[in-house]
Amino acid sequence: RLPKVEAHLHLDGALRPGFIAELARQAKHPLAQKSASEIARSVVVSSPKDSLKEVLDAFFTIYPLLQTPLAIERAAYEMCREAKENSILYFRCYIHLF
Repeated sequence: RLPKVEAHLHLDGALRPGFIAELARQAKHPLAQKSASEIARSVVVSSPKDSLKEVLDAFFTIYPLLQTPLAIERAAYEMCREAKENSILYFRCYIHLF
């Protein structure tokens, strides 16, 4: 519950799997057929990888879902909501638009 600071977040790498599933359903993306836990296995990097490509593959899974202004707005709102729930008083968030 202590106040926190997140100095470096990537919007596309910090979204909850459940929220990613919601974006996928709204975009009618094939990822919508997977459960949040299946999505987590694809997008959460929880252990060291052998190459940068393996890490970046997690991001490339999410990029197709962040291609509209509305999706980006919703993701940014989600990040703010998550920050509040986790007592994060300040965060700097980056997004890569490809």
